[in-house]
Amino acid sequence: MDVVISGKNVRESLIRVSDALFENADYLTSLDQKLGDGDIGITMTKIARTLKSYVTEQPFEDIGKSLVELGLVINRNAPSSIGTLLSTAILRAGKVVINKKEISTGDLAAMLDAANNGIKERGKSKLGDKTIIDALDPASKTFSELINEGVNLNDASMKALQSAEDGRDRVTGLESRVGRASWLGERTKGCIDPGAEVFVIILKSIIGI
Repeated sequence: MDVVISGKNVRESLIRVSDALFENADYLTSLDQKLGDGDIGITMTKIARTLKSYVTEQPFEDIGKSLVELGLVINRNAPSSIGTLLSTAILRAGKVVINKKEISTGDLAAMLDAANNGIKERGKSKLGDKTIIDALDPASKTFSELINEGVNLNDASMKALQSAEDGRDRVTGLESRVGRASWLGERTKGCIDPGAEVFVIILKSIIGI
């Protein structure tokens, strides 16, 4: 059975994302210190503040337009690698539902797919490179497949989260192949990719767990 999701529901989800990013900033920094500059927590804090400020002022009467604008604002306020990727994801997802006051579970699947493709194109990464894609791509595919099969939103969301966590864990033992982390070679084996963990945190907060 399809579920109707309102602009209010979207706002509430984004507030939860903001809170989760604030709460996990130090943890994400600790992951990033093993693989990169160690500044991902700073970026997530900037994004969290931007989210909270933006959604407080926006009614989300046009969900797509609001998300596109949010993506642009995040890109300005958090112009780092991961900030650019997340802003691209939000912008691409928003374009799928322009002019919609309410969205369906089918829309959600299309939005997640658009976000996935946007990050792939912008980041030039692929599965196995040990990036956010290793969590996002399997989650997107699982969610779309289950929604198309008629699985309810809650069950499809939980299965997608499991796919995201499995994808993150699958590459933890591998070497990082993209960005500054790739310079460290074998030292990245056994380290959780902070980008993949960011997506898991975001997805959990959207689901509400």
